[in-house]
Amino acid sequence: MDVPISPISEPHYCDSLTLGIAIAAPVPTRKVGIMEQNEGQVVASKRQERLAFLLLTAVVFPLATVLIVAGYGFLVWMWQLLYAGPPTGH
Repeated sequence: MDVPISPISEPHYCDSLTLGIAIAAPVPTRKVGIMEQNEGQVVASKRQERLAFLLLTAVVFPLATVLIVAGYGFLVWMWQLLYAGPPTGH
């Protein structure tokens, strides 16, 4: 099915998105302590960082360690059950 091509009646303006060009515009910033923060960014407070650290060290890492060791034990158990049989004392 051929579609007839008609001339453009309005002028076509090409913007930076059409050309794939990134235009750097100044971003509003504000001072947060000794760092500058761009609008829309969130800077974590020391309390939030401390809480995240404690959550990682007291909950996430120990839980991940237990799951890894238990998973390995389960894999060895299934391998012995299905393929190798129980260990023998040669």
